[in-house]
Amino acid sequence: MSKDNKVSNTTIEISRSDLNLERESQSNFFRSFLNFRNSAFPLLSQTYTRAFLIWLLIYFVLCGFLTWQVSKLVKKYFEYPTDVSIQIVFESEIDFPAVTVCNESPLRKSLIERQPYYKDLIHLEAFAFSSTLANLNLDIKCPDDSYHQCNDSGVCVAEEWICNGINHCEDGSDEMYPPYNCSEMVQQRMEKHTQDQQYCRYPYIACPEEYRCANPCDNLIECTYYYGYDEENCDEGASRTRREPSELPPPESENPFEKQFRTKRSAFEEEYSYYEFYKESVLSDLSDFRRKIFLEDYVLQANGFEVEHFIVQCVFDGEPCDHKSFTTYQEPYFGNCHTFNSIKHQNHSEEFQVRRTRKSGQANGLKVTLFLDVDDYLGILAPSASARLMIHNPYLEGDVRGQSFAVSPGERVLVALKMHEIERLGGKYGNCSEDWPEFLKLNDDYKKSAPIYDRETCMFLCQQNALSLRCGCTDSFTCCFSSDHEINKGTWQYCNLMDSDVFECRQGVLEDAHNHQLDCNCPNACLTLGLQGTVSTSNWPTETFSAFVLHDMVTLNSSRLRRYSDVPLIRSEIVGFIPLTIENRISDLMYLGNILEHTEVTRTEITEEIKRNFAHIEVFFEALNFERISEEPAYDVTALLSDFGGNTGLWLGWSVLIAFELIQFAFECMKIATLKLLSKSKDH
Repeated sequence: MSKDNKVSNTTIEISRSDLNLERESQSNFFRSFLNFRNSAFPLLSQTYTRAFLIWLLIYFVLCGFLTWQVSKLVKKYFEYPTDVSIQIVFESEIDFPAVTVCNESPLRKSLIERQPYYKDLIHLEAFAFSSTLANLNLDIKCPDDSYHQCNDSGVCVAEEWICNGINHCEDGSDEMYPPYNCSEMVQQRMEKHTQDQQYCRYPYIACPEEYRCANPCDNLIECTYYYGYDEENCDEGASRTRREPSELPPPESENPFEKQFRTKRSAFEEEYSYYEFYKESVLSDLSDFRRKIFLEDYVLQANGFEVEHFIVQCVFDGEPCDHKSFTTYQEPYFGNCHTFNSIKHQNHSEEFQVRRTRKSGQANGLKVTLFLDVDDYLGILAPSASARLMIHNPYLEGDVRGQSFAVSPGERVLVALKMHEIERLGGKYGNCSEDWPEFLKLNDDYKKSAPIYDRETCMFLCQQNALSLRCGCTDSFTCCFSSDHEINKGTWQYCNLMDSDVFECRQGVLEDAHNHQLDCNCPNACLTLGLQGTVSTSNWPTETFSAFVLHDMVTLNSSRLRRYSDVPLIRSEIVGFIPLTIENRISDLMYLGNILEHTEVTRTEITEEIKRNFAHIEVFFEALNFERISEEPAYDVTALLSDFGGNTGLWLGWSVLIAFELIQFAFECMKIATLKLLSKSKDH
């Protein structure tokens, strides 16, 4: 053998020896890794092929279970579930709620008697009452001689209903000649109506002769229009001079909204009759009739129950308050509503601070005495003698028809409040909002008056937008809340359900809202403040306390309240004996004794009269704490990692340390593979 062959054979033997050593080193590495710290792989290190395959199969099965369990955990995490935590939070002072009170009757009979078109409601009362007496075969006496009594039944028909083209009497005697010359009466009425219009640009309320718009500044709104009304710019004691037609704005300066109003008002005079709607009513409680009664906000404002007469006594947290602490707005069903501590109806040119209370218990909070004046109710619009009480968030207006309850006269109503706060997470955990949605298109003025988002209000405004665009009117007296000009045009008009076209259009919108077809995507509010109240009632006042209530009524500068110290309750000749100021009062008991001494009225009769017309309300917090209900993530990243580690440990015996071992193992595998590639490249 040559020398070269010897060298070559020696080289091959050395290479094979190195390769065997390398393979043995790799085998030792894998076996060492599988046996390291008795990890998840010890049984896979067995040299027996059968055992190795069995345990390898078990390993992959367990990996499948692990994958299934981990997939459920990941799915649970991306569902973003929430838990609810409840805390009792104690504060040194908290916001006092807004308190809204309304009278059950939206209109005062004594004022409506002066308005021809609404006076029909009073005539309707007389007609309905006399019809009931006729059905019972009882004697009927009409309110005065101006009424016509039907020949066959004796039912009372008002003078304005005579010769109006409608047979109110079954025998037709109210449209018959004789005794009436209907053509002449109709002509006189038309002339009177034309004469009224030349003084009042708003023919919807035609002014009678003694209260015509030619007599401004008489504390009675006979005429109102876009540019003003007959009671504006009136100083105390202003003269009631005749207002000539030339003093009114020229017709060409009319606002387009006003022109639309005037057209509808003229149609109202010719087409609509309260009597006809009354006859069409099919519900025993006349609620279908009430829904159709068309009352504008300015009519309610001028002819409803004023705050200075409705709020007789007021105390807040032991300090005196009065009717000036209340703001007034108009509600279609209840007329003038008066709210204590609400930001909604404030003058937003000045910053308004919500009242806060530092005291709890019945001795604190708000105490109000209400004068219902049931003798001035318009009965067909007020089936019960009561006030409406609503307690709500001071930053929201609230819905009197849906959120209030009745307070009967002669009652002392105690409302003990508990407040709760609901916090929602929002974002990926749920759909909630802190701001008004963009699709409502609210303008800045409305957002300023309602700084807190509310879902119920959002749904209502969405419905009003649809009504405004489709029907040209809304169910609210809130005007011009939208930044969209087309929507705002309809907000000037309250929906007149006496118009059949408007009624059908509105019903269509309400049906779409019920079927969720209006696309009102109003999420829940991220922060909701709620109130829960415990209501208790008692008879009020007692005979001995009635003196204090009565004195406060007399000292008020109100002729309507002073009737309790005048006829018919107390004789007018003793007014001189009654002290009209607190300074002249020796004591309330002596004051009541003074009344009783000069009249035939007993203390019991006075107390019963007060119980018939007055109610007392007390609203307070049970304690200065509230319940906070908060949403919290039920399954966050920490919980996911914890469950993942627990499952890997359960199924495979893995841990974080094993993860680092796997990283090392992968690194070593890459290193070995790289060395092999380099070795092959050298061989070639």
